[in-house]
Amino acid sequence: MNSELFGIFGTKSDFEQVRSSSDFDRVITGNSVVVGIRDPTLDSPGRTTTHVDQASSELGVIYGEAFLRSATVTELTQQATAATVYRTFLNQGFAALGLDRLNGSYLAVLDTVDETIIATDPVRSCECFYTDTAVGRVFGADLSQLVHTHNALGETI
Repeated sequence: MNSELFGIFGTKSDFEQVRSSSDFDRVITGNSVVVGIRDPTLDSPGRTTTHVDQASSELGVIYGEAFLRSATVTELTQQATAATVYRTFLNQGFAALGLDRLNGSYLAVLDTVDETIIATDPVRSCECFYTDTAVGRVFGADLSQLVHTHNALGETI
């Protein structure tokens, strides 16, 4: 797989126990989750983007293809979709991911002080799998990597 999203509910140390940061183009740490992203189109308009609020350690990740419905072409090249969805989520909650906001095939990870969610696009064209390990709950877009994580920890599914 050329692209991958993998995360754990836990700390950076927990993440490093199950995966190496060097496997990813970017690893970001939030309040409750750590997310690794490998994507050759990272930060390209309409593709995977990330946002981290440095003051609060809150984060937003949009993995896959996602377009802001109200954005013009100029806006798409000047702002990250993840940052816009993150700011909207703070004000409007889960409605930030509504059909009237985003279009595409994506996974969204939003981690704030109050809550953490992982959501798919409304038609679920991008899948997210999860499993519990001794280190913590892991999640990702590649099921084989979750199985590999279990095997590496000496656990069975």
